[in-house]
Amino acid sequence: MIQFQGFPSLEAPEGFVRAWYFEPFVAAASFFFWIHVYWWAERQQGASRINDIRKGFEQPVGYSLYSILSYSAGIYAWKMFIPPPAPTIPDGVPTSINELGYLTLEVVSGIVFYDFLFFFIHWGMHEIPL
Repeated sequence: MIQFQGFPSLEAPEGFVRAWYFEPFVAAASFFFWIHVYWWAERQQGASRINDIRKGFEQPVGYSLYSILSYSAGIYAWKMFIPPPAPTIPDGVPTSINELGYLTLEVVSGIVFYDFLFFFIHWGMHEIPL
C-alpha cells in the first residue's frame, strides 16, 4: 500500500551528486541537449520549419518549461509516497561482480522498459485522433 513518506528535503547531506533531485536534473538536461542537437541537424538540412537559428531562440519556451515542471512534479510526488530502496540494494560504484551485474541489469531493463513505453506513447500521439 502506498503511504505518505513526507516531503522530500532539498538538503543534500551526502553531497549534491547523491541528492534525490540530481538524477532527474541530469536526465532533463540530457534530454534537452539531444533535442537541440536534433533540431540543429534539421536546420542544417533545411528540414525544420525554423531554419534560422536566431529565430529559434525567439520561440516561446512554454513546452520545454511545462515539460520540465511536470517531470519534476512527478519525481517530487514519487519521493513523497514511495519509500526509499532497501539497504540491501547495491548503491554507488560497483565493488563486486554481483553489484556490477545488478547495475547492468538495472540499466538495461530501464532502457528496454522506457523504450517499450515510449514506442506506444509516440505511436499513439501520431495515430490516435484527439
